Amino acid sequence: MTQAFEILQPGRGEIPGDHYLPARLDTVTWGRLPCETDAAVLRITPGETVTIDTVSHEGILEDQGKDPRAFFGRHGVASDAVLDDAVQIAAELSRDPQHDGPHVVTGPIHVEGAEPGDLLAITVERLDPRVPYGVISNRHGKGALVGELPRGEHNVSVFSPVHERAGQLYGALPLHDTLEGTSGVERQVEYPLAPFLGTMGLAVSGAQRPHSVPPGPHGGNIDIKLLTVGTTLYLPVQVAGALAYVGDPHFAQGDGEVALTALEASLRATLRFDVVPAAEAHARFGVLDGPLVKTHEYLVPTGMHEDLGEAMRRCVRASLSLLHARYGMDEHLAYAYLSAAVDFDISQVVDIVCGVHARIREADFDGPAEMAATHASTTGFDAVGGAFDASVWRTVGDPLYQGAWEGPLKGLTVAVKDVFAIKGYRIGAGNPTFLDGARPEPRTAPAVGDLLRGGASLRGIARTDEFAYSIAGDNVHYGTPTNPAAPWALPGGSSSGPATAVSLGHADIGLATDTAGSVRVPASYQGLWGLRTTHDFVPRQGMLPLAQSFDTVAWLTRDGETLRRVADWCLSYDGSESTESVYGPSAEDLPWRFLVPREALAVVEPETRAAFERMLALLAAADEPPEVGGVSIGDLDDYAVPFRAVQGAEAWRNNGDWLREHPGAVGPAVGERFRAASQVTSAHETEARAAVKAIAQSLAGIVRGGVLLLPTAPGPAPSRTAEPADVDATRLASLRMTTPAAVAGLPSVSVPLMTVATPDGPAPVGVCLVSPAGTDLALVRLAQRLHATLTRTA
Repeated sequence: MTQAFEILQPGRGEIPGDHYLPARLDTVTWGRLPCETDAAVLRITPGETVTIDTVSHEGILEDQGKDPRAFFGRHGVASDAVLDDAVQIAAELSRDPQHDGPHVVTGPIHVEGAEPGDLLAITVERLDPRVPYGVISNRHGKGALVGELPRGEHNVSVFSPVHERAGQLYGALPLHDTLEGTSGVERQVEYPLAPFLGTMGLAVSGAQRPHSVPPGPHGGNIDIKLLTVGTTLYLPVQVAGALAYVGDPHFAQGDGEVALTALEASLRATLRFDVVPAAEAHARFGVLDGPLVKTHEYLVPTGMHEDLGEAMRRCVRASLSLLHARYGMDEHLAYAYLSAAVDFDISQVVDIVCGVHARIREADFDGPAEMAATHASTTGFDAVGGAFDASVWRTVGDPLYQGAWEGPLKGLTVAVKDVFAIKGYRIGAGNPTFLDGARPEPRTAPAVGDLLRGGASLRGIARTDEFAYSIAGDNVHYGTPTNPAAPWALPGGSSSGPATAVSLGHADIGLATDTAGSVRVPASYQGLWGLRTTHDFVPRQGMLPLAQSFDTVAWLTRDGETLRRVADWCLSYDGSESTESVYGPSAEDLPWRFLVPREALAVVEPETRAAFERMLALLAAADEPPEVGGVSIGDLDDYAVPFRAVQGAEAWRNNGDWLREHPGAVGPAVGERFRAASQVTSAHETEARAAVKAIAQSLAGIVRGGVLLLPTAPGPAPSRTAEPADVDATRLASLRMTTPAAVAGLPSVSVPLMTVATPDGPAPVGVCLVSPAGTDLALVRLAQRLHATLTRTA
């Protein structure tokens, strides 16, 4: 067997949670589940994360020899690739196979403040395979075909190795036990892994430990394969402190789990535990009698019973109750909706108690168009036949909203960053907890409406970094969108979703925001055109604020002509209902003269500086070369430091109350940014605002003498596998280059003009132009002229 990745022995490898809970003899239960009288092995506060080692029962059971090294060794697994905790559990713990279940669970965990009547929300943040192999079993007279399979006493435990290809993990099985006449080449079937924990539950009241196999209101062995990374399981708390536990790790499972087990294999799980108080729980979900799953798309009520038909009926009743509580839907209408639009899936039929779960699309209740769009996405394809990527899109349609049938933007499609209001839809801000508590917007933001009236159609709502408080482009909840221009690299953010949608050709226009570079950076990283408009020229009503002093509407396109069409329409009296026309300041072209900030060139990476200097040499050789000179704009930290203070103060005022009410709801990096923002004092903010005002006036005077010309970012996008500290260092370096325009509220456009060599291949870096306030249209024309000149000269 080939080892595909690091073996996560106890205490080895990455442990990202606030706490670590290994699978030791004193922290696991084998065959039974915790009850009220069991002592907690860990105590945490709501919102904290725990990294938990789970151990699969396969390879340690009595009929397998209770010797995992010997069992897996027969399949070619080296001794050091067998988990030490599995070996210890098999050797030193015992169970009664006649009366106990097979599962090993880790816990219980006491969550402070959890009381009966509350819900415990368990959010799956990470699931890391601990070994590159697993087992699928059909034995003990269990499975969907009892009495038919297995045939004989052999081949009841099937070994499945795991391998990686193109960043995806796959399990593999041969087509036959032996293949004759195949010249030694054994054909096999491969299937993608989708890890989840089969058992997630809470202690029951009383002193009787439940059997580990049948699920129930307490959760337990629910085997719902939807519980992958980013999802949340809600469980009714039955005892003080909840006493949560997890186990039965799966690498993959088909709904039904017909043979008896899924691909069973050990996982290291990082989970967040939150308490939903009884009153809030009742308002959000009604009375829950059993587990409820929430994914990015679905609410998933459950039904359980020994009889599959009764399990189905209980799931339908739970679904009716949920629809009435959450949406006020009349029973007969909810019944009709379930029949017409909801899939009921069999979780499993092999665990004594059968399980059924329903998939209710939340988007169906957001607005009239989202049902069709999201339904299309659940098939794996969007409404025009392309692959639907949930890391790029929250929802898509064909279109989601039809624009005017005529207009200068006719035929173009728009990806809207998930911070703009769209009538009938919720704002999600890149965070599932925020989306869950949001309500449909009563009207559409002017920045969206202007595009629709111009003839563009809304393709869909695209992802954003959480609360637009990042420029990396990663999102711990929904994943990191691809960067089509450099697939190994980050996409740039916080307008990552619209940028990737435009780059992939899924939309022609990305409607986004730029506070500190959120359009310019992804444009640079992905080889796009990106315009940050003059601050406050495009209305920000209906736009979720981060820091109002700097938040600015922005657009992304693949080419300069499309960007010019958008700017011409949206920045004119005819095109906008509320935007001040900039045709006055932009009536004449900007001078063919550029100023290169020496301080910016001093901080770019060497390869980027070399590419920029080659570009300047090409300009000098053009038939009509522009005038190019150097200029000092002052220490870049003089812009970045006060900018961050003012931005942080405003970001905390806008979001602090929500963050306090939802501890742990944001990812670690964004959470740390908000924590720092909360520390900005009133005196510090006042001092920073005075500094911002002074340097903004100074820069406004400089650009009256010529348009600034500089690399958009210090270099190409960081690798997707870069260490968080390195990504943060790149973010801070980028902010030093992007904040001058933000501080002064000036229009700025990133143009795809450079390519830089990296160890992984060539990658784009944009060139940024910054001009006086109100000259946005003239700036786009100047950028087009620069691009055309360099194209001809090259």
